Amino acid sequence: MKIITLLLLFSSFLFAQSPYREATEKWSKPEKIASIQAFEPIINKYPIVSWDGKTIYYLNAYKFYYTTLTDTGWSFPRQLPGQVHPPIPYATGQLIVSPDKKMLLFTAGLTGQIGISFWNDSLNDWDSSYPLRDNGIGSGYPYPVWSVSNFLNDTTVILLNWYGGRITYYNKETRTFSKPQFFPSESRVIYADLGCWVSPDKKKLYKGWLVNDQYDLHVSYLDPSGLGYASSFRLNISSMSDSLYAIGIYKGKDEYHPFLTPDGKTMYFMANYDSGWAMWTIYMSRMIIDENGDSVLTNVNEKKDVHPPEDFNILLAYPNPFNSQTTLKYTVNKPTKVEIKIYNILGKEVKKLIEEEKDIGEYKTGFNAEGLPSGVYLAMLKTNYGFKTTKLILIK
Repeated sequence: MKIITLLLLFSSFLFAQSPYREATEKWSKPEKIASIQAFEPIINKYPIVSWDGKTIYYLNAYKFYYTTLTDTGWSFPRQLPGQVHPPIPYATGQLIVSPDKKMLLFTAGLTGQIGISFWNDSLNDWDSSYPLRDNGIGSGYPYPVWSVSNFLNDTTVILLNWYGGRITYYNKETRTFSKPQFFPSESRVIYADLGCWVSPDKKKLYKGWLVNDQYDLHVSYLDPSGLGYASSFRLNISSMSDSLYAIGIYKGKDEYHPFLTPDGKTMYFMANYDSGWAMWTIYMSRMIIDENGDSVLTNVNEKKDVHPPEDFNILLAYPNPFNSQTTLKYTVNKPTKVEIKIYNILGKEVKKLIEEEKDIGEYKTGFNAEGLPSGVYLAMLKTNYGFKTTKLILIK
C-alpha cells in the first residue's frame, strides 16, 4: 500500500512539472503600465506597442485604447476614434499597426473577421474600417476564424487561423494583400491560440502556451533549415512575478499575448497577477540576458526617448571574474538618480548596491558577494535616461 501511494505521489509530481525547459534568455520582474491600471484595473487585453516604442494599443470592453510615451511617463489612455469599429461590431482581439502608422488591422466581429483601416492625413484620423477579404483572408471552411499577429515591416503581416500561421504581403499600388501562405512552411506551420509575436527577421517566435492548466510565455528559435521553429522554451517571467492569488484555479500566475519592440528587448503582455483567474491587465518586462547567455543593454526608457543618448556608462568590473569582492566603475554626464542592482542568472534580484542622486562625474561602487554562490550575475545600472548592464562572474 505504501509503495502504491509513493508511486502515485511521484506520478503526480512528474505530471505537475512543465515538460518545457526554461529558456536561456532571462527577463526582468514584470512591471505594470501604471496609467492603464489607473484608468481601468481589470479586463485590459492584447497589448501591442508601436514600431517606435512610443504608443501602446490595447483592448478594453470591446473598444481599442492607446497610451503614448511623454516626458512624465505613459499618458492617460484614450479611446481610438469611433470610425475604426463600424461596420464590424465587437472588436474581440488584437489590433496591430504598421511601422509607418498608416495601416491598422484588428481581429473583429463574432465570425472571426479581420478589420482594416487606413490613416487619413487630411482628416488626421483613421478612416472607417471594413472587413478584409483579399485572396481568401477572413474566409475558409469549416473554421473561418482569423486573427492578427504582427507586422514584420510595412508590407508583411503574420496572420493566424484555425489551421495555423500565415504570411501575407501588401501591395501598395493595388492596395491588396496577397494570398496567405503557410508560415514558416506548410510542413511546420505555427500554432498560437494564446497570441504570438514573430521577430522582424523571423528568427524568434514568442507565444502564450497552456501547460498543466497554466498559461506561460514561451520562445522558439527558427532552425537552420528555415522551415520551422525548434523546441519551445518557457520564459522565467512567471517565476519573477508577484501575485495576490497563489492557490487553486484562480492563481494569478498566467500570462499570454506577448508583443515586443522590434529590437526584441522589451515585452508587453497581459497577466492576472493582481486579480486571479478572470481579471487581466498589462505588464512589461525587459530582456536582461539573451539566448546566448550574454547580458543585454536595454535602452527602453519610459520618460525620454526609446534610444537615449550616452548620458551614463557602466564599465567592466575589476576584477572580473572575482572571488568575493569587485568594483563597478561608471560615469554620469548629466545629473540623475542612480540605482545599481545585482541579479542572478534567473533574473532574481540578489542585492541593491546604491540608490541615490548623482551629479556629473566618475564614480565607483563596491560589490561584496559574501553569501552568494559561484556563478554568473548581472549588474544593472538604472538612471533617468535608461538602463545598462554588465555581466559578472563569481568564482569561489
